[in-house]
Amino acid sequence: MDLPKNITIDWADKHKDLEYSYEDFKDPEKIIQWQNCGFDLQRLKIGLHQLKNPYDWMKCVTEVINGLPIKNTAYCIHCMTPGNFLPTHSDLYGYYAQKNNIKNIQNIVRIIIFLDDSVPGQLLVIDDNCYTNYKKGDVAHWTGSTPHLTANLSEVNRYTLQITGTLVND
Repeated sequence: MDLPKNITIDWADKHKDLEYSYEDFKDPEKIIQWQNCGFDLQRLKIGLHQLKNPYDWMKCVTEVINGLPIKNTAYCIHCMTPGNFLPTHSDLYGYYAQKNNIKNIQNIVRIIIFLDDSVPGQLLVIDDNCYTNYKKGDVAHWTGSTPHLTANLSEVNRYTLQITGTLVND
């Protein structure tokens, strides 16, 4: 899929004023595996702010998404607080796949837009690509069960916009 490398985020810091819920990771098998490796399960948290549609102040995102070959879009803003991480995993897309009647998760695309410039200690790894020196508006993505991990080992919150969709040609 041909995505822009960066989009202009023009809404200041409105994403920082939203309410976030912190939920447990949804893959019980992975949690057991991580626990057996010695990971601190209390540090496996990402704050979620679910959106049915982008806010009016997110017009720059809407313009980009409308130009992409995806449908059934779902939006979520993430806040990863300092010290939290998700070790290598693949997304299950359980609720999303059920809601959109998707049988093959390989047809699902996940797009991440960084909402602030990175600071040392913040990272996203997708397959073998490590994003550490990203800028506000930079875009990353994967499809289906692509392995990835994320960590915030800095002293400030890390914010991203996550967009999930299905490829139009599938």
